[in-house]
Amino acid sequence: MTLLDGSKLPVVVYCALPSSKNLIKDEPIETTAKVIAASVGPSGPNTEYLYNMNAALRDMKSAGAGNKVGDVCDDYCFDLEDRVRALANASSPQ
Repeated sequence: MTLLDGSKLPVVVYCALPSSKNLIKDEPIETTAKVIAASVGPSGPNTEYLYNMNAALRDMKSAGAGNKVGDVCDDYCFDLEDRVRALANASSPQ
């Protein structure tokens, strides 16, 4: 990807076609949060992917990139992060 300043950034894009057997639509957010909180893939814990993605979205928004790269405020993702963190805190030894 080429940024506005001309620098290049490597990116990986994941997308699911409506016909994909792996696409889950209309799943309750609580269910999604439980899956993310408990899942680990080849790239590591799904929680870290969610946390890092949302940190990047927040960084873009605070840098004023919203109008330049699209809508970087994703309330669903931020709500999902809050729910995943709550699940992680609830399962941590006190």
